[in-house]
Amino acid sequence: MSKTLFSIIFAVMLIQSGLIITYAQTPEQIAQRTKESTVLLEMRDVMGRSTQGSGFFVGEGLVATNYHVINGAKTGTVKLVDRQRR
Repeated sequence: MSKTLFSIIFAVMLIQSGLIITYAQTPEQIAQRTKESTVLLEMRDVMGRSTQGSGFFVGEGLVATNYHVINGAKTGTVKLVDRQRR
């Protein structure tokens, strides 16, 4: 491989990695951006035992969560994590 071709490939790789680093976000930035769609699920089974889990809105009135959060639940509530949202 010629030095010129190697230099071009190396430069492209550096530019691409720089772009990825530019878009990196801190955990605080991610939390700030997503808190309005994050919810707390409180579920109760037929014996009255409660469990909790998290979820997030994927559509109007539609929440996605892990199956184990709702497995065996008879009733439940969903609360917004971002209490400032009304």
